[in-house]
Amino acid sequence: MGSGYWARIEDKYLEPAGGTLNMDSGLSLDLTSNSQKGRRRQTCSDKFNDLMLNIRCTFERLNDLWDEVDMPDDMRMARSSTAFNHTNELFEEIIESEQAMVVGVKQGIDDGQAEIEKLRAKLEMDDWTPPSHTDRRGIPMLQAIRAEVQTLKEAVEERVLEQEATVERVKLLCSRLGEESELLDSAEDVLSKADFDSLKEKSAEMEHLVEERLSLLRQAQRDARDAVKKLGRKKRDCPATIQDLLALDLDNGDLVLGRMLVDRTTEAAEQLVVESKEHIGTLEFLYAEKRIALRDLWEKCHVPISDWTMPEEFSPDHHDASTLAIMDERIAHLTELYDRQKTVLDKLTAWTELWDEKLAHEEWEKDPARFNNRGGQLEKRLKRAKAVEKQLLPHAQREVALAYAIYRDENPEDELKFDDLDPVEWLKRKVRIRAENKEFEAQMKGTPSRAGMTPAMSLRNLHMPIDISCIGPCRVVSPGPKTSSPKAAYKRPAPSDCSSPCPSPAKRATPLRQRNWKP
Repeated sequence: MGSGYWARIEDKYLEPAGGTLNMDSGLSLDLTSNSQKGRRRQTCSDKFNDLMLNIRCTFERLNDLWDEVDMPDDMRMARSSTAFNHTNELFEEIIESEQAMVVGVKQGIDDGQAEIEKLRAKLEMDDWTPPSHTDRRGIPMLQAIRAEVQTLKEAVEERVLEQEATVERVKLLCSRLGEESELLDSAEDVLSKADFDSLKEKSAEMEHLVEERLSLLRQAQRDARDAVKKLGRKKRDCPATIQDLLALDLDNGDLVLGRMLVDRTTEAAEQLVVESKEHIGTLEFLYAEKRIALRDLWEKCHVPISDWTMPEEFSPDHHDASTLAIMDERIAHLTELYDRQKTVLDKLTAWTELWDEKLAHEEWEKDPARFNNRGGQLEKRLKRAKAVEKQLLPHAQREVALAYAIYRDENPEDELKFDDLDPVEWLKRKVRIRAENKEFEAQMKGTPSRAGMTPAMSLRNLHMPIDISCIGPCRVVSPGPKTSSPKAAYKRPAPSDCSSPCPSPAKRATPLRQRNWKP
């Protein structure tokens, strides 16, 4: 019964129409197909054979179970029909699903290509060329399209984000510059490359403009602070525009840098700078006058140069009106001091001038050009130097001592000191220091003093065993007339004709230049 039933089942469900069941029917390998396609179909054929074997094993197992209960054939046929009906429905659903999948793949390819064209058009890119292995409209092409779409979407999203950031930056810069933005209300649409480049250029220009205005305001602030300091004013005494400029917080990112603000504040700062320059010019002129007066008083009062505290050149960074006030105080103090000690200071000045003249003459003596006696000035200068050295300086020193003695008698409580020395001691110290310096200079030049040295040797102090003769004329001749010619009038005698020994030059009574030779 079982074998007959199985035979009927095979006849009804497993035999194909018109012949014996071919397990490889429709799934045999196509020898002309490529290797990858053959491998895929070989895998499907193996799965189909496994399925058929599983069906046979399943019905054999069912047949054994039905044999255990002696199930009639009609019941077996009914149950088998139900099972095969479910299987057929499943296969039909699989076919329908796969057909829908194929349609979806083709539709996805069409939609993907359209989306690629749209995205590449937004990015202004060339047409897309599919990879070489996707020559047919299949799943590989769909996968390649999906990958390309994903890449393009990321590029578009990146462009949109960059565009939005640029738009927001331009809007912020417009608000900082006090200008209205003329950009698109929405940045969702991708701008063209030209428009986007123009937007970035505008952003860069506005960035430069913001930095330029900030630089102008910072410079104006520095100039205004410097001018206010030089003018000696306080902020509350400055004009309102300058006060607003000094109060600006240029590090605040919300500060509006309008053109009117920049022009107004920079112009006010320039005017203040001009005013400060005029003020500085006046201060410099007054400083020069007071510095000359101070120098004159310093010299008259014989203040050491190390105590000349006021520099010769005016510096706007260090000197102001308060400096002039200090100079006025010092001028008043030195003037009062000079008026009180005038008798001594004038005498001391006279001695100092003579002393400087002496030092200048000593320096002049070191100059080789001192021998140029033009117009007889050399003799006059030497006489003047001798008078200064021997007469004028000692006399001036005595005058200083006398004036100081009179001053001390009249002002016993007022001590006149120079480097903790009275004027007379101060003069002596200068003379002593000069002598020490000259001695030191002589030692440095290698010309030590003659003191303690051996006297120079002389030929007269030597004991000679024989006299040393000198060659001279044989006879003493008297000078002839100035118009005579010894060569023409006389003939020089031979040495053997000399009748007397030749006198030495030391015994000649008449200089040689006044003698004529006679035979």
